[in-house]
Amino acid sequence: QFSKWGISKALAAPAPTVAPDRLAVVDITDTSAALAWTPQAGTAGYRVFRAGADGPFAAVGDATGPSFADSGLTPQTAYRWRVSTIVNGTEGPASGEATATTRVAPVPCQKPGTCPIGP
Repeated sequence: QFSKWGISKALAAPAPTVAPDRLAVVDITDTSAALAWTPQAGTAGYRVFRAGADGPFAAVGDATGPSFADSGLTPQTAYRWRVSTIVNGTEGPASGEATATTRVAPVPCQKPGTCPIGP
């Protein structure tokens, strides 16, 4: 855009002001969690944060859509997640927390062909 003096001014990109809504853990295994949330219009991507039951949050990955698969988790451990939007390279506010505890690691089958299927 040009000012009345003919000098070009860069227009500031709007900063994200809305946090992702309805963050939920939609599936959980012994070592992974599937997260999903309501998409936000105009969002280029999302940043996912994870914390232990009482620890600080740390970024664990980025997503281009409203879901994320978090892996490498420890069996039978409580976790918390938050998600923020990314608009024009700027990170917005974080969502509310979603929590879950990973499942117990399955017992290795000692006699293949005779082991039960399922939890």
